[in-house]
Amino acid sequence: EGNDLRIYRAVGALGAAARPAIALLISKSREPGDRYPSVAALGMLGRYDAQRVVPHLIALLESLPGPRVPIDAPDLLHALRAIGKPARAALPATLASLGQARAARDSMHGAAAIQALLAIAEPGESLPLLAGLLDDHMLAGDAVDSLALLGPAAASTAPALIEKLGLEFVTFFLQGDDLSLNVGVLLFADRQRADHVAQRRAERGNERGRAAAAGGRLARGQN
Repeated sequence: EGNDLRIYRAVGALGAAARPAIALLISKSREPGDRYPSVAALGMLGRYDAQRVVPHLIALLESLPGPRVPIDAPDLLHALRAIGKPARAALPATLASLGQARAARDSMHGAAAIQALLAIAEPGESLPLLAGLLDDHMLAGDAVDSLALLGPAAASTAPALIEKLGLEFVTFFLQGDDLSLNVGVLLFADRQRADHVAQRRAERGNERGRAAAAGGRLARGQN
């Protein structure tokens, strides 16, 4: 059957060899019954013909009705994410879709928009936008995950995370081309508590130093 999801997945998995199917998938994606599997397959194949696929996905995304967020929006955003950097032309539509998700307080739609933003935008473009989402309780977690995936370039957002999230402990795994960095950041909402912890660490360090010195003197006395 034409609506069998397995056929769409198989076509999408063929890669460049399935490029001739793109025109048919674009046509099918205009039909409500076939939109979801067609859009998913276009996401898998879009990098092989971005000049045709990306404008079509943008048009579908921009044609969605306003105040109520339709289920199609996350599917379209996932397809753009799958295409990646060749879908850069969809950045304005993705940002508009993110705004729509925030206005409707739809976390699934918002998460899909953030993932698409991360995939299609350059880090310098996405960093300020992701940092700006740290005040949005609905999407802050998705923004933090995306900042971690950006790698060392996201380290500049550490002050904003410390200031805005107020978490007790956050571990970021920042991966770059040539290095992996595991950064553990203690974030205390209560500055006095942070000072107390620092003081106790210093005291324990001094105690260990005194114990080591005493042990050294004892060893010399025995000799």
